[in-house]
Amino acid sequence: MIRDFKPSDLETLITLWYQENLTAHSFIKQEYWQKKYYSVKTAIKSAKVYVYEKNDEIRGFIGTTGNYIAGLFVNKDFQNKGIGRKLLNKVKSNVSDIYLNVYVKNSKAVKFYRKNGFRIVDTHRDSETRKKEHVMFWKRLILQRKKKLKRVKFGNKPFITEKQRIMKHKVYC
Repeated sequence: MIRDFKPSDLETLITLWYQENLTAHSFIKQEYWQKKYYSVKTAIKSAKVYVYEKNDEIRGFIGTTGNYIAGLFVNKDFQNKGIGRKLLNKVKSNVSDIYLNVYVKNSKAVKFYRKNGFRIVDTHRDSETRKKEHVMFWKRLILQRKKKLKRVKFGNKPFITEKQRIMKHKVYC
């Protein structure tokens, strides 16, 4: 079940944040995450955070500030079970567009976000870690009916022309 963050979740979330960052970002020194620990703990309190919980156990969470995904973390014991996708879809259902930063070397996360409709729009070096990271962006596609299609009979089967099929929907990005 996905629910809003409660203050009583904080210690569990910050522990999950720390452990999963060490696992996913072995190319960054542990000291970096230790230095970030208290500032992230404070940031969680002011972010919009959704928690995935099952059987009274927190299995993952996602935090946003405005249209920026500050972090998505799933306990390693529950990864590849759809929890990250569910959390991401919860956030996507409330916005028309959203972006995030992800380290290039975190190929598992890059693949996950691409699979969920994000595109890489920029690549640069993180000013703190000096590691390359992608800026990834997602925008809701709005399908709009272009014009009513005329159905024509061909023998016993109705069909539409190729031009009508192409003109059926106009997609805005």
